[in-house]
Amino acid sequence: MGVSADDEVSHQAFTQKYNLNFPLLADTNQSLIKAYDVDGGGYAKRVTYVIDGNGKIIHVDGTVNTTTHASDVLAALGL
Repeated sequence: MGVSADDEVSHQAFTQKYNLNFPLLADTNQSLIKAYDVDGGGYAKRVTYVIDGNGKIIHVDGTVNTTTHASDVLAALGL
């Protein structure tokens, strides 16, 4: 799932525009942004957290390259 401080209407438009197959959560009060320490000074920094079935963070990628990100994360996980 994705999270940003944008509202639900913005997320719906973004999901439709890019045909996303995962949910976007609206963190308008920025509680998740603060909890995960990804505040970029008024916006959420792009960081990927891979969380296992037990809720444990098993991988963090703070250098997101949108062109190669999916393959970068898969490679880091050995997949």
